[in-house]
Amino acid sequence: MTFIPQFIKLIVFSLVLLIIACTPTNQSGDYNLPNDPNILPSWYGQSYDLFFNTSPAQIPLLAKSLNDLSKATKVNDGSLAAQKSLIIENVLTRSLSSSIENEARLAIEQQRNEQFIAHQFASLGELYLSPKDNDYLQQNETWSQYVDSLIALGDEFDVFKQGEIDIYTASEEFSLFAYQRTLGNTRAFVAFNFSFDTVEVPLPFGFMTSTKITMWQSDSPKATTFVTSQALMIRPYTAVIIIVG
Repeated sequence: MTFIPQFIKLIVFSLVLLIIACTPTNQSGDYNLPNDPNILPSWYGQSYDLFFNTSPAQIPLLAKSLNDLSKATKVNDGSLAAQKSLIIENVLTRSLSSSIENEARLAIEQQRNEQFIAHQFASLGELYLSPKDNDYLQQNETWSQYVDSLIALGDEFDVFKQGEIDIYTASEEFSLFAYQRTLGNTRAFVAFNFSFDTVEVPLPFGFMTSTKITMWQSDSPKATTFVTSQALMIRPYTAVIIIVG
């Protein structure tokens, strides 16, 4: 009489183990894999590592991986395939549950979030936020204005959705990462500073002074248009977007 229940328990236990073994897991625990099998999920994982987990020595390698991914996921209209259905969990609100108590470190964590959001917009042309993040935007005017400034930039310039992407700086020495997006005569230069120093914005060879540009900065997220007269600077743990044409 006891053999059948024990046999059934054994079958149930084996099925549970099988389900656990076959369930996919996230690389970082902070994002969902895309449902579309044609979309490479590595973009988010490697971007997350670059902005939150990397050391300066890893910047060139991770940048190369991202560059390879961006070229591998191109679709016919020139945009990134990954923008179709990539869902990201709690990018904005991830720091709210952080155990970091040091105010300086917490401030850097927020700046990294700002950099990551700017990178997501500049490289994919869209902002993918979780429902929790969108709820947070309704309650936090500063973050809401930050996101709105990027959306406005995307509405004005198609280069972020359709432009070719090319990484041109990945500096271990200066902790800098930069790429450009190109669509026709419009170019957008996107740079990130992962150091505590204010440095010159890395720009490709041939960029001219006295050029009319539109410039957006993560620590002052309002696009301004002006003619350059001197070197452009990027402050610690910030992102800069410069649009020409």
